[in-house]
Amino acid sequence: MRSAGYSLIYLGFGYGLVCAVGLVRGALAPARSGPPIPAASIGLALAALGSVAVLGSLWLDWITGVGRQSRVPVTLSGWTGLDALSLGAIVLVAGAIVGAGARRPTDLGAMVGGGACLVALVVGNGLVQATAPGGSRVAVGFVVGGTAATVVFGGALLAARRGSERHARS
Repeated sequence: MRSAGYSLIYLGFGYGLVCAVGLVRGALAPARSGPPIPAASIGLALAALGSVAVLGSLWLDWITGVGRQSRVPVTLSGWTGLDALSLGAIVLVAGAIVGAGARRPTDLGAMVGGGACLVALVVGNGLVQATAPGGSRVAVGFVVGGTAATVVFGGALLAARRGSERHARS
């Protein structure tokens, strides 16, 4: 299970970089013309709010356990408990989704991929912590972050689906 967690983290990081580039490129392109589609706008709003919630969850307790040397209970937030690779990817992708969602992006596929990346990063880190030999456990921040990442993915799927229906009709 631990190696599956690391695999999810590395896949989420790599794919997250690709999606972040697509989101930034799409955000810099001219916004889509025409009136907004209500369902797609709701999807974009869900993805952006979910990304803000993922970032906010980093201030909550993500990991609890007992210190290796001192045997004193330790609780770490997402900022201090996650590795730099995961933390950087979460901040980069969530920030790119918030920025792109505000502009009605042209590359909704990158937003869906970014949502999947956030889910992979959070779940991968949860698997690693849950199977750690020292007996660490995931805490409320992980649950909030995982739920928010799932909302990002669902909102991006809704926006992409409704956005593609519009282009199929025109």
